[in-house]
Amino acid sequence: MFCFVFVSFSILCGANSLECYYCHQTTNACKDGQTNSLRTINCTAGEYCLSYKYATKMPDVTVIAVERGCTYLGNTTCEQKMPEKKSEDGKSTEKGISCKVCKTPLCNFAFHNTPVFTYYLGLILIFVICGL
Repeated sequence: MFCFVFVSFSILCGANSLECYYCHQTTNACKDGQTNSLRTINCTAGEYCLSYKYATKMPDVTVIAVERGCTYLGNTTCEQKMPEKKSEDGKSTEKGISCKVCKTPLCNFAFHNTPVFTYYLGLILIFVICGL
């Protein structure tokens, strides 16, 4: 009975809002997805978790930055949300490198889909242990 209540509660709570990691920085913690150093936010209905890596031009150097958070895709793809930004003189100031969206809790800590696998593996283990 406990297992049924636990699984039901987990599914129902996950349906209300999606929790994602949040940062927009050039720090190693943000770039590497060090979860112990990242804040979390709750997305609104219809939003996905986002991991967006881009190159940005700073004075005399180009650096890699990462944005993690929530995004609404609508009829666009993640790649279409990576516009190349240009300065007034027409030079590129920001260029997208990688863009990933996902729809499971805290899935945007890295640029791969491992969290989806571990989430489902956890659910399967609960069902096996509880004998459901």
